[in-house]
Amino acid sequence: MMQVKGALSYHGHDYTWKDLCNRTGTFALGWARLGWPYTFRRLVRDLVQPSRHLIVLDALARRRLVSWKEIVYPVAMCFIQYKWSRKHDKELAAATSGGTAWQGVTPPAVATTK
Repeated sequence: MMQVKGALSYHGHDYTWKDLCNRTGTFALGWARLGWPYTFRRLVRDLVQPSRHLIVLDALARRRLVSWKEIVYPVAMCFIQYKWSRKHDKELAAATSGGTAWQGVTPPAVATTK
């Protein structure tokens, strides 16, 4: 492999909307399990970032957008992360109330009998 200074590189994937949601959501769930949930405060912070919207508007004006997903995803991503991060809360609640849904990094203690 070699580096070419000044070369343009266009790289992308054409995920289905379901795959895109699952890919984004699993990252959010993983971070929540590690102690960094995507909180409502982070959701609002990300939604009000001007760059998130200006980049899409610029690409739209230059006719660089290929799919409707490129318009919707920058905003939808925030809500997807928030929703999936809440799944961790449900897992934790189920585990602490005696349920078996825990799939976190550190499982709760389990009593064993002989």
